[in-house]
Amino acid sequence: MTKSTKCEIGKGVKEVAKLKINRCDRSPLCPAKKICPLDAITQKRRGFLNLFADYPEIDQSKCMGCGVCVDACPRGAIYMKPIDTKNKNKNKNNNNNNNKSHKNK
Repeated sequence: MTKSTKCEIGKGVKEVAKLKINRCDRSPLCPAKKICPLDAITQKRRGFLNLFADYPEIDQSKCMGCGVCVDACPRGAIYMKPIDTKNKNKNKNNNNNNNKSHKNK
């Protein structure tokens, strides 16, 4: 499978990848990290010769919700979570209102 097989850039992102830490084995050869087409998954390596790795981190701002990483993770540690656009828009509106009130003072 190539990196772009399931991904369609330009579609509205409705869900993003999340990590279940209790299922992740922190492999420095993380297949999900390698297959992500937008490099939304990063992982710090450490230790002697960088043989050990921290948990992968998923950058929600880069994730386009294609799900390729879910299929690539052999331990089932990555899943897709729907984006709550109602709360996102509500928070954005609250921030805008707060900024306006500060300007008026």
